[in-house]
Amino acid sequence: MEYISTRGYRKDELSFLQVVQMGLSPDGGLFVPKNIPTISLSEIDILQDLSYTDRLFSILQKFELEIENEKLYEMIEKAYSSFHYEKICPLTDISQNRFLFELFHGPTASFKDMALQLTPHFFAASQTDENQKFCLLTATSGDTGIAAIEGFRKLKNISVFIIYPKDGVSSLQKKQMQSVDAKNVTVIGVDGDFDFCQSATKKLFTDIDFLKKVSEKYNTKFAAGNSMNWGRLMPQIGYYFSAYADLLKKKEIVLGEEIEVCVPTGNFGNILGAFIAKKMGLPISKFICASNENNILTEFLKSGVYDITNKPLKKTDSPSIDILKSSNIERLLYWLSDENSEYIQKIFNDLETQQKFTVSEDILQKIKNIISADFCTEEETRETIQKYYKEKNILLDPHTAVAVCVSEKIPSGKKRIIAATAHYQKFLPAVMRAFQKDITDTSLSSLLEIIKEMKPSTPTHPDLDKTMNAKIVQTKSISKDYEALLHEVENFLQKQ
Repeated sequence: MEYISTRGYRKDELSFLQVVQMGLSPDGGLFVPKNIPTISLSEIDILQDLSYTDRLFSILQKFELEIENEKLYEMIEKAYSSFHYEKICPLTDISQNRFLFELFHGPTASFKDMALQLTPHFFAASQTDENQKFCLLTATSGDTGIAAIEGFRKLKNISVFIIYPKDGVSSLQKKQMQSVDAKNVTVIGVDGDFDFCQSATKKLFTDIDFLKKVSEKYNTKFAAGNSMNWGRLMPQIGYYFSAYADLLKKKEIVLGEEIEVCVPTGNFGNILGAFIAKKMGLPISKFICASNENNILTEFLKSGVYDITNKPLKKTDSPSIDILKSSNIERLLYWLSDENSEYIQKIFNDLETQQKFTVSEDILQKIKNIISADFCTEEETRETIQKYYKEKNILLDPHTAVAVCVSEKIPSGKKRIIAATAHYQKFLPAVMRAFQKDITDTSLSSLLEIIKEMKPSTPTHPDLDKTMNAKIVQTKSISKDYEALLHEVENFLQKQ
């Protein structure tokens, strides 16, 4: 299967392992397969009685990866062996027709593990030159950073460089990253927001002079660990098939019955996995994009106007979706524009130069046909956390609460899965604010004891329990400046 860029870059027989290694296209676009494979209802029916790893293997085979089946299966088995739940991503019935889709049972307690435990195996398979060094350069809004570190740091000839908004992640997210003590890993806070972090890393990937310098001086190429990389995005397609198979097995739906998917959305990668699953043949009738008070996606999906002029980024209790520039919207619009790469090049150039673009009426209508969108205020997020604990003993993290809240605003008679994207323990201060308790000791360990006394249906996460008392070793920060980033990257590479 061959790959091309959303902005038109084409190279004969550009393969899966090549795009995994490249990450971002040289023209600034995102890689996509030339053709999306299809799956029949009868093949979906077979998934019912398979384990999660077998289900994912069946889906990924469809993409004709240049990895032998036996090796691919071994990769998948290894990737999910560290998860803390046998079913990997179970469904929990929370009300009539609505199911929480628990994607947080991996080693770093977020849905990013669903892909980033497997992506490093793809990357290792792409390394044909044993002397070539790589640096995984990743911007994170919170969860991707530690998931990328956990997935990649043990690979041969690879170092990991993570940047994050230093005041834009939760205290435990920060501690997860800052407590990593490894020579080949550096974590740097940026005095700016995630949009700067993401824009700066994208700029570096297309900075020809700097890339040449790093290649010649340090024998190093850069790789991407976030969902700009197709190898990170592709595993996310599989878990939506798994959710559908579980609904079949529970006899909640019949084969061919359409379902809906609701996802708390910032960078649009998670929900795009569901969109690709639909393109493959999974019966999904509607996607519900749930935003927090940074509701740029809600506005865009309703109006067709993507406008970030004079839009300050708000800090919320759901920091992983505090994003204004949503990178995977580019892949969605590429497919909805009938793969018009010139059009994609133009509108995303407009976003860079004018901070705004408007899609055609035809594309807007296509969006409205399949996507509904709304947002949740901070007060509504806290009310939702409180409500579901009091009524069902279910403790939601703030991102999942955003999705649950928005799901309630958009009623439907169809079965709906709601992506539960992180374990509540990652956001203890925000969760406790929902209960308006007068707490004098706000340390993570103290908050954890209070949570344990509440005895929610989902226990604390064993890997997060270990992190609570971990020693912080990564304390470096930089200004919101591209040249400062290049300086730190080069300093890091000199030590590798």
